[in-house]
Amino acid sequence: MISLINLAVLFTAKVADNALSTTKTILVQRSRWILAGIAVIISDFIYFWITKRVVSANNEIAMLVVAVAGGVGCSLACFINEKMSKDIIGHFEGKRAGIRIVDAKEVVMFAKDFEAFRDLRNMPMIAIEDMGREPIEVLDYGNVLNPVVDMLEYRYNLQLFTFITTNLTKSQIREKYGNRIADRFNEMLEVIIFKNETYRDK
Repeated sequence: MISLINLAVLFTAKVADNALSTTKTILVQRSRWILAGIAVIISDFIYFWITKRVVSANNEIAMLVVAVAGGVGCSLACFINEKMSKDIIGHFEGKRAGIRIVDAKEVVMFAKDFEAFRDLRNMPMIAIEDMGREPIEVLDYGNVLNPVVDMLEYRYNLQLFTFITTNLTKSQIREKYGNRIADRFNEMLEVIIFKNETYRDK
């Protein structure tokens, strides 16, 4: 006969197992690959530990407790995720919403004003127009700055929404900005090619 303490341990372990499993799915959707991998490792360990205990117990009550705990764990993870999402939305309430549109040359000008550049790169969504027309490097009191590259690297690391328009081809982007940025683009951007005829010559 399985004891109440063992049932409580099984219940807690299964709640943790399903909570971690659901959290893994949420982390994958948010591109948090390392954390998702850690969640899978811990979840699998708990799962096999529970399976061993339930099989050895051969007890229907233990199986029922584990089944109920699975639902509780899943619901708990979903509740926490929803709460976190509401907190993020609430953080922006009362503030300006929308997309900040800047020309790539403007990004270069912002780079000489640290606070303005910091505010720009931290915006939830920005659109950089005509990327490729700006100089790659600029001098600021003897310091060499790479404004557009720094902006893109920073926003990539924080997974912030970034829209870009450019007339450069993939090979031209790689040549101008280097392999690192080109690889980032391949990973983070959904490319939309406009094949309409140009009106510039009309």
